[in-house]
Amino acid sequence: MSTPATPRSTTPAAVPAHARTDAPTADFAAPNPAGDSGRRLMVSTTWRWVSFVLGCVLLVLCAWALGHWIPRWTRDYGSVLVFLGLFLVMSIAGRWFWAGIDAALGKVIKGSDSQ
Repeated sequence: MSTPATPRSTTPAAVPAHARTDAPTADFAAPNPAGDSGRRLMVSTTWRWVSFVLGCVLLVLCAWALGHWIPRWTRDYGSVLVFLGLFLVMSIAGRWFWAGIDAALGKVIKGSDSQ
């Protein structure tokens, strides 16, 4: 017969600081001696709208380039370099696009700027 396993101790001393639920989060961090207030960096709404427009333009240009420039660039520079470059540009454009969508939805749903 085996003896029943004893549960591990879950006292605060046995639980690491990063696993505790009472530990402060980054959103509500206390000010540090260097003068940081602990607040998150807020991106202005104007920049979010500009990034949305730039993201839309880049996404449309990339879609247009698929039929016009990409085949030629693939022949000239190789498919791997062209794929990596297109992936990088599309990733940045998509991030900018969704940052603008997030700002628009936050404005419509909450009536204020959202992070």
